[in-house]
Amino acid sequence: MISELYDLERIIYINGVVPPANAFTSSLGYSIGRWEERTLIVTTSHINWPYFDNIGTPLIEEVEIVENFTVTEDQTRLDYRFVVSDPTVFSRPAVYERYWLALGEDIEPYNCTVY
Repeated sequence: MISELYDLERIIYINGVVPPANAFTSSLGYSIGRWEERTLIVTTSHINWPYFDNIGTPLIEEVEIVENFTVTEDQTRLDYRFVVSDPTVFSRPAVYERYWLALGEDIEPYNCTVY
């Protein structure tokens, strides 16, 4: 998966692949995807990024993130749902939802300029 934000490239393993016993942790973790109709469900573990957000909410390495990417029937919108399960930080799973419209735009390089 290529993201315009920060020019991130992330590998999502599909078709029943499971993290190996000796899988390394990384800032993007180890992602496994599966399809359910028009929804790609991605479960990510082995994350060693210490923060949930930009204000410093902590995460532990045992955190699990489940993402749902659903394309609408007419393929004009991508619905996104992000669920973070970290019982040491949150009293219940944290849920974030949004959507993007298909406007025919290309993914552009992330050109962040600090002033």
